[in-house]
Amino acid sequence: MRPAKDLLATAAGAFLLAGCATKPPPTRSEIHEQSGSLTNLALADPWKAAPVSTNAIRDNWLTTFADDQLNALVAEAMTNNPDLRVAATRVEQAAQYVELARAALRPAVNLLGTGGLNMGGGDVSSALQGLSLGASWEPDLWGRMRYGRNAAQATQAAVEADCEFARQSLAASLARSWFIAAETRQQQQLAEEMVGAAQRLVDLAAQRQHVGRGSEQDVVLARANLGNYQDAARQVRLAHSQSLRAIELLLGATPAPNSPPGRTSPGSPTMFPPGCPSRCSNAGRT
Repeated sequence: MRPAKDLLATAAGAFLLAGCATKPPPTRSEIHEQSGSLTNLALADPWKAAPVSTNAIRDNWLTTFADDQLNALVAEAMTNNPDLRVAATRVEQAAQYVELARAALRPAVNLLGTGGLNMGGGDVSSALQGLSLGASWEPDLWGRMRYGRNAAQATQAAVEADCEFARQSLAASLARSWFIAAETRQQQQLAEEMVGAAQRLVDLAAQRQHVGRGSEQDVVLARANLGNYQDAARQVRLAHSQSLRAIELLLGATPAPNSPPGRTSPGSPTMFPPGCPSRCSNAGRT
């Protein structure tokens, strides 16, 4: 009786496994046959990137704007910014670590001198009694000290890159805020002129209504336009004030009264060659 039950259980398990069988995945040829729209699909030529220019980025890119006032502000920001002073200190510290790592690879020379003091007969004299010179050098068989030197040099390069990135970022942010301030100042002057013109239109509409040549609707419409221009002028004044506050923040001090930009238009920088990524603009030194 027991073998019959085992046989039935085995048969039931086999049927269950057979019922759970899955269909094998289609092959590549079957996929192409099923998707007839892809068989006649002609692929275009392989994508090719634009040729990258090998021209070097010009140094002193900030001077290409031909703005002496901006150059003076950037120099002031470089002096007053505490983060740059900390970064410069870290660069010096990393350079000293490199020198220490290099010193471990060089022979060490020790100079030792001994002397004495004679006091007798009322005469006090001193003399050099001995002098010893020693040299030692530990061969770097496993490269431990060389790897330490290389690591210190890599750390120094990374710290210098961070410091230069901070300098370039500060100069770029200040230049951007400076030109935004110049732009908003021109927009502010234009907005004030538009407000004045809208006010004159309101007066003309009121006079036309007074003499019977206009309607109250014209006066209301002119006043509505005046309100819109006044609101736009307030927005421009706010943007100009915020740009000046950004300049003050980057400078670390309140600028002089003649510091706000008074140029009619900013200068145009030297164009970068085509194919150069945007991060190349940070390669030049200020």
